[in-house]
Amino acid sequence: MLSTESAEDALEVLKKARCDLVISDVAMPGMDGVALARHVQEAHPDLPIILTSGYERAATEDGFGTRNFVFLTKPYGQEDLLAAVARVAAS
Repeated sequence: MLSTESAEDALEVLKKARCDLVISDVAMPGMDGVALARHVQEAHPDLPIILTSGYERAATEDGFGTRNFVFLTKPYGQEDLLAAVARVAAS
């Protein structure tokens, strides 16, 4: 598992490391999670993405959507996260 402090750092990691899944909050300082997901989708169209937020409309109203995308509403538990991973892996 790799962790970064910002969306910009995450994009740099994705240039160098092979990742199987990206999980990001929507609300972050600097580049938000939706913008990060768009950048990831452009560079790695098959990489699954899970966005999470307490404000579902933050991602869904923005019009973001891809076949490798799942939105997970906070608060969530371990079972919810595992189900989201299974859904995005199946898409």
